[in-house]
Amino acid sequence: MQKGAKHRLRRKRLGSILSGLPLAASDLVDYLNCFLNPPHLDRIERTVAALNELDRLMEETRYDPNTYLAIENGKFGKEAQRLSELVRDFDSKYRIGVRLGMPGPNGWSRIHTYFDRWPGGKPKDEGYMAAIFVLDAAYQGFLRQISKCSQCGKWFVMKRDDQRFCSGKCREKEFRSSDAGRMKRANYMRQYRARLKRRDEANLKDNRKRR
Repeated sequence: MQKGAKHRLRRKRLGSILSGLPLAASDLVDYLNCFLNPPHLDRIERTVAALNELDRLMEETRYDPNTYLAIENGKFGKEAQRLSELVRDFDSKYRIGVRLGMPGPNGWSRIHTYFDRWPGGKPKDEGYMAAIFVLDAAYQGFLRQISKCSQCGKWFVMKRDDQRFCSGKCREKEFRSSDAGRMKRANYMRQYRARLKRRDEANLKDNRKRR
């Protein structure tokens, strides 16, 4: 997957030092899967999750501007308030001077932005670049389309809002490791052994008749 993703990024002139920004959710997914490694990964992952969860809360009230103010004031609970604080503090690590407004149907509003040493100079590191791409994806409205696979940990473009896995293979692997999956497997094996036993008994019975 990584090899194919890197090839797609090169074709679009998107790489570790970019001449442009990701234009779609699939571009951002390819970039995060190819170039982002710890210690940057955890911070970016938390920020993406925070932005998308706040977006979901806003969507439930049809993006009522009063909703975001209520979230920041703690009226949606401490966890939602913590997420909004995480978004506000996003620039503390990479010195990205940005002030996000609030989510809307077409993406997050942008109040002001400047990037330290980019454009016009070499980006600091992959984590810095990823932070810029995540913000740009939020502005353009396609950040909400990406998620991280609960099984393999790779980023993917969601086809449904409740999609947790990047593929059927990962979904099946997760199910097999769950209590329900283990019970299903155990039940299958019991039935399989019972069929073998019935077959062996039938064969033994037939052999006795032939004698």
